[in-house]
Amino acid sequence: MQMTIENTYDNLKSSLDDLELMLHQMVRIDRARDVHELHDSIQNLLQAMGDYTKADRVFIFEFRDALHIYRNTYEWCAPGITPQIDNLQTIEPSDIPVWQAAFEQGENIVIPNLEDVRDTMPGEYEIMRIQDIHSEISFPIFSKDALIGFLGLDNPTIEGSHRFINLLAVVGSHLGGAWANFRTSALLEQSQSDLRDSMQALQKDQQVLEALCRDYTCVYTLDPVTDRIELVQVDPNANAQLVLAALQTRQLSHHEIIHAYYQNFVVKASARDFLTRLDGRALQEELNRKERVIYRFRALPNSAGQEYFELQAVKINNKNNPYRILVGFHHIDDIVNEELRQQKELETALQEITGAGYRILVAHIERYPCLAQHGLLARLHEQYRLRCQINCSAVLDSGFWQRMRLEHWVKAGLVDAISSDAHNCTSRPTRMRQAYERLCTRVGQTTAQKLTGLDGTEYLV
Repeated sequence: MQMTIENTYDNLKSSLDDLELMLHQMVRIDRARDVHELHDSIQNLLQAMGDYTKADRVFIFEFRDALHIYRNTYEWCAPGITPQIDNLQTIEPSDIPVWQAAFEQGENIVIPNLEDVRDTMPGEYEIMRIQDIHSEISFPIFSKDALIGFLGLDNPTIEGSHRFINLLAVVGSHLGGAWANFRTSALLEQSQSDLRDSMQALQKDQQVLEALCRDYTCVYTLDPVTDRIELVQVDPNANAQLVLAALQTRQLSHHEIIHAYYQNFVVKASARDFLTRLDGRALQEELNRKERVIYRFRALPNSAGQEYFELQAVKINNKNNPYRILVGFHHIDDIVNEELRQQKELETALQEITGAGYRILVAHIERYPCLAQHGLLARLHEQYRLRCQINCSAVLDSGFWQRMRLEHWVKAGLVDAISSDAHNCTSRPTRMRQAYERLCTRVGQTTAQKLTGLDGTEYLV
């Protein structure tokens, strides 16, 4: 009899100690200063609940409203029990319909024997069965009348736990309130941190923008639909500044600015298609085909002595306005002067070679985009009697714009031969027949025969 009383006393004292530990952890949850303290306090609470009820496993599921799923976010397991948290990350409310309905009404789930709910909770039964669960206690977690999750115990000792079960609703409500307060504080702190980061990023972006715009005399964004622009920066020395001052309009129009700039400052011989190429709609159409528009021209020197410029236009990725374009005018006097110097060196070398009695053949001219600039190929062809060759692959495989350029050269008489770049008869054959047939359709049979040396009756294989 004495031993029975002592055992009962020891069991009661152990239970009271566990209960005291649970209450202590709930206080710690209230006082958590950061996510780490909150996590540790919740884990200790789960362990105290597991020890008190002799459960195999104690867990928390959080409801992720954006995904409309429950995720197992906390778990305590008794020694020898296999963790299940990694397998329970995507539980939908429809997977536990009976529990979901009960939780929404604020009701607890108590299952002394799993087999008793085989027919009444088929979805829940299957989930518990595969986890070797025989009994269950689960209760909802609320925050301001909103169901935000639930807490459960697998295989607890239910006999004698009725008082504990009555305490579960209090634990759920307390835990939900603590979570809500912590999340509010965490969100506020995160918002403040994000604001600081955004300000720092904005300052960095401003510095980068200023550095990138240093060589740009004028930068603005353009809406080609409305033709309105928003200035990013204008160099005080730029001719564009004079145009803006003369217009004196509150709503800036790309059309007005481009036309005024062209009439007053652009050297017409350097940019005869200035107005058509730089029209807002034209820029939009061209940017639908490629990533960037580049246009060079010469202008009257500004107050800084700059006279060669390059316009660059790119699309701005903006969900609210997918047609917005960033336009910048970049002074390129140094680049042009270097190109002119290199061109002079080339012309001098060509004079020396032709003067020595040599004929020059420039192979696969399609590979040198610089020859298309400023009519350079035409000038070299005329002045130095260069013979120019194009590969069959350029005729057959080029993109639209390169193909148009090659056809222009052919029709202008700047191409003297089209020949193969074959390396072998298997992986890189001659393809002369295909090139001849393509030329016949594009520039006519006479020109095709002249450039390839073929007459349509015999081909290189």
